[in-house]
Amino acid sequence: NLVRDKLFLKIAIILLLLALIANGIFRSMSIKVVVSPPHIEKEFWVSSASASKEFIEQMGLCFIHFALDLNPQNVDRFISYVIRNLRGPKAGQIAFSLKEDGAYLKKNKIYQTFYPKEMFVKGNTFVVCGNIVRNIAGREVEEKVAYKIVFRIKNYRAYIVDFTRCDFKQELRSPAS
Repeated sequence: NLVRDKLFLKIAIILLLLALIANGIFRSMSIKVVVSPPHIEKEFWVSSASASKEFIEQMGLCFIHFALDLNPQNVDRFISYVIRNLRGPKAGQIAFSLKEDGAYLKKNKIYQTFYPKEMFVKGNTFVVCGNIVRNIAGREVEEKVAYKIVFRIKNYRAYIVDFTRCDFKQELRSPAS
């Protein structure tokens, strides 16, 4: 009886170890979806190649704040985050422009905040209009600006393929991108 009990325990331990190994293998092969907007305000959906209007809007707000809410302490981290998410033929030009703007802000110790006022989404294009407030040597300077961000959704991620200053009213009238 003792031999049979030991054999049963050995078999049970081996089966449990195999189940543990199989569980680890299957978990490592599963798809993990990480939602990028740091602050989720609306329900949205994302597939491997497309996304809802709400997702584009939230990602647009996320990237616009990373690109425009800058100060000498955060400029390098924030701009590098945006640059890591650039794709397409304009990526180098956009990265250069962002780095150049960031270096200027850092060198001159400028604190800049963007306050969105109006925004809309057409397809994978996010357009936002608002005010940039810059603190330059203790003096506030405010400027009304509009930006257009065009996204490409690939493997459940939003990549920026265009990031430009634009005319908000003209973009509002233009057909969907």
